[in-house]
Amino acid sequence: MTVAVSRDAAVTTASYEICYILGKHMKPFTDAEIVKECFISASSLLFDNLAFDSSTDISGTSQCSIFVRYCTDQNSINEDLLKFIPMKGQTRGIDYLNVITNFLDNNDIDIKKLLCVCTDGCPSMTGCDKGFISLLKKQYNLTNILSFHIIHQENLTALVSIPEVDLVMKSVIKIVNYIRANELNHRIFKSLLEEMNSDYSDVLLHTSVRWLSRGKVLQRFFNLRLEIIAFLQQNNKFDEIDKNNNWWCLLAYMCDITEKLNKLNRGLQGENKIISQMANKVFAFEEKLEIYYKEIQNQILHNFPTLTKAKQDDIIISQTNNIIILNHLATLSNEFKRRFQDLRGVKNCFLLLENPWHLEVTSITQLAALIVSDYSKVFDEFIELKNDTNLEVIFKEKREQKEYFEFWNLVPGKYKTIQKCAHFLLTMFTSTFFAKLHIQK
Repeated sequence: MTVAVSRDAAVTTASYEICYILGKHMKPFTDAEIVKECFISASSLLFDNLAFDSSTDISGTSQCSIFVRYCTDQNSINEDLLKFIPMKGQTRGIDYLNVITNFLDNNDIDIKKLLCVCTDGCPSMTGCDKGFISLLKKQYNLTNILSFHIIHQENLTALVSIPEVDLVMKSVIKIVNYIRANELNHRIFKSLLEEMNSDYSDVLLHTSVRWLSRGKVLQRFFNLRLEIIAFLQQNNKFDEIDKNNNWWCLLAYMCDITEKLNKLNRGLQGENKIISQMANKVFAFEEKLEIYYKEIQNQILHNFPTLTKAKQDDIIISQTNNIIILNHLATLSNEFKRRFQDLRGVKNCFLLLENPWHLEVTSITQLAALIVSDYSKVFDEFIELKNDTNLEVIFKEKREQKEYFEFWNLVPGKYKTIQKCAHFLLTMFTSTFFAKLHIQK
């Protein structure tokens, strides 16, 4: 029996399992808890793409959320929260492995059928030897599993650590807390802003839970630098930043690079994103980082508006700061390459979603090895599809509207194996955006 036939049988069996659950509860498939139970029941028969996200709640307890994306037998792509799991005690890679695999085992979800895992990129998830992904691959011999780690700025900060840059951020937080935490200081500072006819009414607080807060805090702080210096001089506090052009120069750089990371983050968020779009943005950003590096090397600031403003205010990039900034950009670039190395390896396969008529046969071979193993069937269907002019016309119409999901649902049954490959790519997570939304609610 071929793999393709056995997979069709699995889908049929999964359908019966789901029908049984619906009948047992007498509830529609739109009921959230029923969706979860149906998925868990069918997951042992179909492939799974999971996302894991960690955050700390207001009680100080670390919460791990498990999300799933899957394709139903009606060819619709669903995304749902499977479980919030409180992490009691430590949050090392081995702790995440034990908690997550226990949950999957207890619900009869076959870990060895995982094809893709997306994480929030925290060190416990990404460590080369003791991170969750590394341990998962070793323990279950998941050599072909794809994994990648989303660019959450807080986690990048932990992994891309340059002491001088970290010190600037810590100083900003201390000063903002000094101003905001004391009611008297806060009132005096706001009065000072009014007296100086400032464009802003306050400094912003930084919260590590929200993705985009850091860039806004830094930019507001830099824009209020004259007012902040005047306030700190009145109170004889933080003298080290008063006339320290090196400190303000690094802050200006952090404003610029953080805004670029924020822009990338915003581009990865939202509904109906597909993996090829995410990969394109990430790989484009990697290329931009190389350009930024060369620009800083040559003292060109076209892509650094805050540094340009600082230079206009006689805050010059010293040789020391130049080295620090170059080191930070190089480290950031290397971290991106590490996080997305699995995706880079299958990058060409993503053309199956965005333009299958431009896809090379070698990429289809790669997909077949990942998903269905039946190369001859994939090869035959792919060649037939590439020569199907009627389907190509439909694809071009759908692509104009970015209706990739809709197109692959219209593909005739004779291309079922290729459609299965496309569905695998469509179920890959592009971010842990929805996981963060659930955590923050």
